[in-house]
Amino acid sequence: MKPLSSADRSQPEWGPDAAELQRLAYKLRDILETHAAEVDEKGIFPQKGLDEIRKCGLLGLVIEPRYGGIGASFSTMAEVAQTLAEGCTSTAMIWAMHCQQVATIADYAERSLCSSLLPRISAGELYIASVTSERDKGGELLTALAPLHRTGDEARIYRDAPVVTGGANADAFLITMRAGPDANPSDVALVFADRSQVKVDVRSAWRSMGMRGTQSGGLVLEGKVPANHIIGHARDFKHIAVTTMVPVGHIAWAATWIGSARGAFRRFIALLRDPVRRKAFPVHSDLFVERLAEIRLELDTASAFLRQVSATYDRMRSKEGIDSNVFASPWFNLQINNLKISASQLAFSAVDRMVQLAGLRHGYLAGSEIALDRVFRDLRSAALMYANDRLRVVNGKLALLDLDVRLA
Repeated sequence: MKPLSSADRSQPEWGPDAAELQRLAYKLRDILETHAAEVDEKGIFPQKGLDEIRKCGLLGLVIEPRYGGIGASFSTMAEVAQTLAEGCTSTAMIWAMHCQQVATIADYAERSLCSSLLPRISAGELYIASVTSERDKGGELLTALAPLHRTGDEARIYRDAPVVTGGANADAFLITMRAGPDANPSDVALVFADRSQVKVDVRSAWRSMGMRGTQSGGLVLEGKVPANHIIGHARDFKHIAVTTMVPVGHIAWAATWIGSARGAFRRFIALLRDPVRRKAFPVHSDLFVERLAEIRLELDTASAFLRQVSATYDRMRSKEGIDSNVFASPWFNLQINNLKISASQLAFSAVDRMVQLAGLRHGYLAGSEIALDRVFRDLRSAALMYANDRLRVVNGKLALLDLDVRLA
């Protein structure tokens, strides 16, 4: 695939290679869909799906062409994430969160580390997992408890994380640590560790209602890394978080949830249009089609907000650059947080409505070809990933600071 030019990266859709990239995403979607039931039923990591993503070069989707990547915008990342999630929510989430880690490295790692890591990622060698949770603080991003010990040109890591998406199968990790033994919890250091540099001890299994394929069990990581593996020496961690980690993460999450619901709706519509099987549904009832319209409205609303926010983020990065303080502004953070909240609510609500409309056989029982039971369980996690209630408290305070009431 021909890399996208820097001018094209700001485009809100697929970019100049739209048709080729779209075909690739749809091809992967169909592959992921064939494995999704097994991944869910057995609770296994979607290795086959990730291997296909590796071979297609999508681990380097947001990496610049000079490092062998595709150089796509984050709007394009969101489109790809939605398409992959139509096939398998767990696989799409694993990939989308990997893109968040890659974007952070590309934005803030030292040039020497970028030069050594980014080509390997683009070649499909490294799937990177995020390590931000701790047993005594949960998933709070802007604090860390475990201290980083620095000795000369090395930094020693000991990190106990109760939830790490895809951690047991990761090739590398991006880890939040307290900057040192005497540092405050708010003084966070972000550290890259290759799997060869740390001992990985799986401490707890992932026994979940949904998202079973993410295999987000608990890990203990212990080892040493070179000092240049500490990301963002020149900037405080909060700047890294509000500029890259949070916006890219929320765009990635929202896209995955919306895509998962969209895939369920696509399968449901196909069922309703089948000349034989649609006889089981009152498709000529005004009440039935009105409820169908409500589902479509929720999906369109969530999708429109995602497109608007991701396009705004791309434009801000292009115009302002990542050193700008605009990413810390109340209006932008309100949009980013509201994207996460609205996508998690609307996607789950749409699937909940589908379950009601599809009925017992195709909506509630396991084994239906439209897999509503699996998507329902997967999307129930959306409001719990960095809990919506926590974000609402933040947004209420931010609303008091946005004096111009700059709406999306």
